[in-house]
Amino acid sequence: MKLDVPDHRVYGIGPGADPTGTLEVIAAAAERAGLQVEGVNSEFTPSQVEAALHYQPALIAADNASLFRELVRQIATSRGIDTTFMARPFGDAVGSGLHLNMSLADVAGRNAFIDADDQHGISALSRHFIAGLLHHHEALAAFAAPTVNSYKRLTPGMLSGYWANWGLDNRLCTVRVPGQRGEGTRIEHRMADGTASPHLLAAALFAAGLHGVREKMPLSDPQVGDADERPNTDRHVPTSLTSALDALEADTELRAFFEPDIIEVYLGLKRKEWSRWELAVTDWEQSEYARVY
Repeated sequence: MKLDVPDHRVYGIGPGADPTGTLEVIAAAAERAGLQVEGVNSEFTPSQVEAALHYQPALIAADNASLFRELVRQIATSRGIDTTFMARPFGDAVGSGLHLNMSLADVAGRNAFIDADDQHGISALSRHFIAGLLHHHEALAAFAAPTVNSYKRLTPGMLSGYWANWGLDNRLCTVRVPGQRGEGTRIEHRMADGTASPHLLAAALFAAGLHGVREKMPLSDPQVGDADERPNTDRHVPTSLTSALDALEADTELRAFFEPDIIEVYLGLKRKEWSRWELAVTDWEQSEYARVY
């Protein structure tokens, strides 16, 4: 699918990409907080920034992601800069994601996703894990894309986790297997955005993946080529928050990994959020209809 060519410094660093020095201040503060930021750079959309945090055990990684989000917000505000982790704050630009990279370790601490003898260098366990993620694709959206706005990003052409597919270093797939092998062997889940709770997201993804491992779910063939133009599946994320909540409510297998109260409270809060959206009158509605009718 054709994408417009950006007119700014994509993946830039230094004064050209950070004229106010704010990103440098954020990176330094994060390092002092022990967050181990591996990189900060400008991204595809003007004013869009990507940050990569060093890998950690799942709970620590979720803590760090939450802390980093608040650190960014506080520093930006103190410098008179608005910041948001909304999925798609502007209708004429691509959205922003929260990509979670994962691997499992065996009891000796070795990466359990490695298989040097496999055609693609990944183990049977990792394949079952990916199959579990794809099996629960629709329900996972309730945690990965938890706002009304999230579904403005989850559409074809947004480099987001729309289709229930996986691929080898293919950023048009929901589950991407990056090219690194050895101890860097891992999978990347690309559905979530910055409004997701890192803790609930990690719990849901590992629950889905481990369900695939326990049941030894078979994995479909990897997506090859442009997943938006020629997807190898007809399954995709729900088209709205309320549909995602319905999918989670119906997915008894995934829900079984959580305490019932967690799911009930989460569904209740999010359904109230959806009800408020249904009653909201938007700028688009006013612009489209107010002077016509």
